[in-house]
Amino acid sequence: MRIGEAWSGVRVRYPALRRNGKYYFAYFDAARQLAIAEYAPAQRKICVNRIASRFGGWDSHNGIFMAFDPQGYLHVAGNMHASPLVYARAPRPDSAQGIALAPMIGRDEARVTYPRFQKNADGQLMFLYRSGGSGNGAWVANRLQNGRWSRLSGGALFAARDRDGPVSAYPTNPVQDANGRFHVAIVWRRTPDTATNFRVSYVSTTDFQTWRQASGKVVRGPITPDNGGSVDDVGVDHGLGTSASLSLDGRGQPVIAYTKYDEAGANAVYVARPSARGWSIKRLASGKTRVAVQGRGTRQRADVTSIANLDPGKGTVTVTFPKSKAQILRFAPPSGPMRQAADGVDRPTRIAAALPLPRGLLRPTLRKVAVIDAASGKPTTGVVQYFAQDSNRDRAPACDAKAPMACKPPASPIYLVLPD
Repeated sequence: MRIGEAWSGVRVRYPALRRNGKYYFAYFDAARQLAIAEYAPAQRKICVNRIASRFGGWDSHNGIFMAFDPQGYLHVAGNMHASPLVYARAPRPDSAQGIALAPMIGRDEARVTYPRFQKNADGQLMFLYRSGGSGNGAWVANRLQNGRWSRLSGGALFAARDRDGPVSAYPTNPVQDANGRFHVAIVWRRTPDTATNFRVSYVSTTDFQTWRQASGKVVRGPITPDNGGSVDDVGVDHGLGTSASLSLDGRGQPVIAYTKYDEAGANAVYVARPSARGWSIKRLASGKTRVAVQGRGTRQRADVTSIANLDPGKGTVTVTFPKSKAQILRFAPPSGPMRQAADGVDRPTRIAAALPLPRGLLRPTLRKVAVIDAASGKPTTGVVQYFAQDSNRDRAPACDAKAPMACKPPASPIYLVLPD
């Protein structure tokens, strides 16, 4: 099912949701306008609704986020990187028609980055984001009650300063356990330069105001590198990646995967789990070469050690080292030895036949967005597919002999692929 056309200049985060049998997909269209496509399979009808926000075109931070509140109203935020809040809401339930920009609370909305919607333990919709810049920005949260947004009491979630000066938190998405507690891992940074990433922390909470370290110690927010439970005090210039990954094992205990340099200076992947004596940290594997973790802006995929599909139940995680193919690494319980599985790559989702990768772009890739069930937050049937070229440190790429279309990329068709 063809949805429309998307801006293919750079890879950004797009969301896809399913609710009450209908599919919703948010993207930047061929003219870089923020758009919401709504597909009703029963009528085989696609409606595209555009919001008055236009993507600048090259910043991979400017992703889009989307959620339904408990009453069925659609909320959308995105197209922001240390820029004014862009937020829209639909005027009626179970529909994107008529969605338009709307105010939120009017505070700390001048420099917004990393927006995300989150449901709390009571099922209320929350909106989390960083206010401020990289290396000096605090995370705050709003809560939707009776159709109105208000600031969550208690101030910031993650602070903009510690005892040594400005910092920025790069938290994982909160993961909820069976008891309603949310678990978060945090990478801390000193300046906009990724080389100043310096610590991995972990805390959990039930209300996003009072937090608990893995040791059980209770702390009141905002969380800082000083009061957040330290997992690994890596230090600056030691290759700590900005993106960690957190999942829960069968006992509801956190497992955190992250990257840093190993003893020989190569990019490596580590897994940490809480134990009676603190955190048990094991190195899973190291890359064959070293690509320095430094600089500003979104790095090209070939230069990043990426982590995906962390599954403590199976003891597996998918890792891609710089300039290498993806491989599945296996890890044993904390008391056992760590081991590496044979190389393997996740099987790709079926590709729409009419979606060839164009030539002349900067390392174009097929983008696959899983459709998420709006109620449970888990993947459901269907995947959205389109192509986009690689990031270029959030700057416009040059057209040259190797990539003659990089600076003027064609629009990409978007397909919703459903099971036959």
